[in-house]
Amino acid sequence: MAVIDALPSKSIISGARGTLDYYCYKGLNVVRMWPRSPGIDRTWQVLATASQFSAAQAGSKTISPTVKASYDYLAQSAPYTWRDWLTRLYLGGVAKSLEHQE
Repeated sequence: MAVIDALPSKSIISGARGTLDYYCYKGLNVVRMWPRSPGIDRTWQVLATASQFSAAQAGSKTISPTVKASYDYLAQSAPYTWRDWLTRLYLGGVAKSLEHQE
């Protein structure tokens, strides 16, 4: 990761897709090599939680506006998005028990 003064134009960013990844991180403009998939050599821990993570992502598309507003509220004072909070709570077992309460 390298800190840069400013992000380049969208056409440059699009042209570097697959090679370089430009983004903002904690208020800094940065560039890094494009992330690569680790392939099929994944640890058993990653494989064990893959289905839970997929379920959390699928659930994020179907939650009610009231529940989403709660996650938005959490995200206001933290460096996480509402979807990050949903995933963290789901993987921790908290959100699973909340799914049926509304």
